[in-house]
Amino acid sequence: MPYWFIFIGVLSAVAAWAEEAPKAHDMQHHGGNQHATYLSEPSAIRYYLPDLSSQVLEKLELPKLGFEGYYALVLEKPQPGLLEAEVRYSYKNGRPMKAKPQALFGLQKTVLEIEPDPHPAEHARYYSGKTWRFKVRFQGQPVPNQAVQFRSQNGSQLSGTTDQQGRVAFALPDDFKAILPGLTANPPAEFAVSTELSANDQRYRSTLKGDYYVSPLHWQSVPWGASLAGLGVVVGLWLNRRLSNKPLKVKKYASAVS
Repeated sequence: MPYWFIFIGVLSAVAAWAEEAPKAHDMQHHGGNQHATYLSEPSAIRYYLPDLSSQVLEKLELPKLGFEGYYALVLEKPQPGLLEAEVRYSYKNGRPMKAKPQALFGLQKTVLEIEPDPHPAEHARYYSGKTWRFKVRFQGQPVPNQAVQFRSQNGSQLSGTTDQQGRVAFALPDDFKAILPGLTANPPAEFAVSTELSANDQRYRSTLKGDYYVSPLHWQSVPWGASLAGLGVVVGLWLNRRLSNKPLKVKKYASAVS
């Protein structure tokens, strides 16, 4: 009995369910947030490449370099007694480049900086409902007991304090409205993690910005997956019965051999 038809049915059902799962995308482009905000009137714009080199940009137009890996956009706005900074990471596809993602995240790019810790995996996304950690660094060193604020484009606000290693964790809020089935049907929202401190009569304010997405758990569930798998078993059994009831074709040379 060709039970492999049952296996094909189950596999087809699982594939149909997985089709709704998020495909490999980068963090910012490929359908990223069209309402992203940036530090107003920055006086310095630097664009860091996966190999840790950087380019000074005259305006907020990112060059298309064609290399795969993480990039960092750093904006700075010096003012009397205050240095504002903003960092935004993105992952882009392209030609391979020998570079370790953690090297770019750990590189000091401004005086006061918030680093994703750990950094998202390649092609990963921030999802609502999932907890992410961040590390606050001042002049490259972790800052303990530092107040950190989180705010989302959808209106959520959270606060936390770093531990002795300079880390703080936030559960990204599940604050999307009118959620539709499928990842591409729900546009992302922007989040901002910020902190401020004073040193040597100078204030520093830094913000890490990124996009977060609706959790696929809203339309994916174990019962739904099990139902599709059960449907695959039924289809497999039906195909198996249809093939079993078909009469076998007797080849012409069978009588000659007998």
